[in-house]
Amino acid sequence: MVTPATASSHPPPFRKPPSKINKSLLHFPDLCTCTREIQQSHAQLIKTSLDKTTLHPTKLLTFYALSPAHSDLAKAISIFNRIDSPDSFAWNTLIRAHNNRNLFQNALLLFCRLVHHSSLVDHYTLAFVVTACANSRAFEEDKQVQAWAVKLGFARDAYVSNTLMRFYCARGLFEDARRVFDGMRDPDVVSWNTLLHGYVEEGEIDLGRWLFDRMDERDGFSWNTMMGAYAERGDAVSALGLFSDMPEMERGVVSWNSLLDAYVRAGEIDHALDAFCSMPVKKNVVSWSTVIARCVRGRLYEEALKLFREMQLQRIKPNRVTLLNVLLPSQTRVRSAFATGCSHTWNRMGFAWMTSSVRD
Repeated sequence: MVTPATASSHPPPFRKPPSKINKSLLHFPDLCTCTREIQQSHAQLIKTSLDKTTLHPTKLLTFYALSPAHSDLAKAISIFNRIDSPDSFAWNTLIRAHNNRNLFQNALLLFCRLVHHSSLVDHYTLAFVVTACANSRAFEEDKQVQAWAVKLGFARDAYVSNTLMRFYCARGLFEDARRVFDGMRDPDVVSWNTLLHGYVEEGEIDLGRWLFDRMDERDGFSWNTMMGAYAERGDAVSALGLFSDMPEMERGVVSWNSLLDAYVRAGEIDHALDAFCSMPVKKNVVSWSTVIARCVRGRLYEEALKLFREMQLQRIKPNRVTLLNVLLPSQTRVRSAFATGCSHTWNRMGFAWMTSSVRD
C-alpha cells in the first residue's frame, strides 16, 4: 500500500537554481507530449541536477500521479516531497491521485496536512476531499469540510456545492442537499441536474418533475433523467408527452431508448416497434435488446428472430441481455422456435454470437 507524503520523511528540498542554467531545459517537461519524452525529460533533469531546483515540476508530478497508462504514485509522492513549497495545484494533484486509486483515507490525511496552509485550499481541493469523504463514508469529516467551505468563502461555489449535493443525494440526505442548493448564489445546470437525479433515483418522480419544470436551462441529461424515470415507472403517456416537448437537438439515442422502454414496460409492443422503426438516430445495442426482449416476453418469436437477424446484419454485437432473451428462453419458447422452423437459424446465427460474447 502506498502511503501519502509525510513531512517527516522529506528529502532535501528543491533549491534555487543558479542564474546561468539553461531555462529551456527547465521548461522542457511542459513541452512533452508522450510518455517517452516525459521519462527522458525526468532523466535529463536528474542528470544535470536541475531536479533539485525550486521550479515546481508540475508536468512530471501530473504525469506520474494521473497518467492513465503509466502512473506511478510512489514517484509522484517522491517528486511532491522534494518541492519546498508545494502550490495548490500540486496538493490537488496528489489528493486526486489517491482518490483515483481508492486510497481515500490517505487523501484525507493529505488534506489534514494542507489545512495548516489554508491559503492554498481552493474549490478543487474541497471537491476532491468531499469525494474522498463520500467514498470512505466519513460523514463527520464531510461536515467539517463543509464548515471549511463556509470559512474560506467557497460555500456558494458551484463546483464545491455540486460535489456536496452529489454526496448528500447518494446517501439519501435530500434535506442537506436541498439546503446546499438553496444556499448557492447562482446554481448552474449541473446543480439542478444533481438534485433532479437525486430525487428521481430515490423514486421521488413527482418531486423531480416539479423541479424539472422550474429549470431555466435544461440539457440532454435533464431531459433524459425525467424520460428514464417515466420509463422505469412504465408511464408511457408522460414519457411521450415529455418526448414531444423535448427540443429536436436533444433527442439522442438515450432519449429514444427511454421512450422504447416506457412503451415496453407499459406492454404497448406495437407502439414500441413503431417508435423503433422510426428512430432517426443510429440504434445501439440497448435499442435492439429492448424490443427483442419485449417480443420474446410477448411470445412474438418470429419477430424477435427477425430483429436479431437485422441486428447482426448491421454489425451490432449483442450483449448478455440480448443473448439471454434470444438464446436462453424458457422451455416453451424453445419449443415455439422449433415449431416455426427457425431452429437452424436460431442455432447457426446465435451460437457464434453467444460464444464470442462469453469469450469477451
